[in-house]
Amino acid sequence: MSRTWNTRAETGADIPVVRDIVTAAFPTPEEAALVDALRADPGAWIEGLSLVAVDDSDRPVGHALLTRCHIGDRPALCLAPVAVRPERQRGGAGTAAVRA
Repeated sequence: MSRTWNTRAETGADIPVVRDIVTAAFPTPEEAALVDALRADPGAWIEGLSLVAVDDSDRPVGHALLTRCHIGDRPALCLAPVAVRPERQRGGAGTAAVRA
């Protein structure tokens, strides 16, 4: 069932929860390691563009990440990964995080 989700930028307190979301959403931990690596890369990371969809208790259940990249010599933004806790998938949390 789809619902309206609140979204916000990730905070420092969200980092372990975001890691749990990404780990739960994908079959391997590689995507969670990618998020950690991008967070540590000042050339890729853009403060405020790691976005979460939160439940009514402000606990993140979905995550979308935009980082800097290049396509050829042109600067661009990369959207990846997008992850939602498995029990919350297909409810609009991922879409809300991406749209935020």
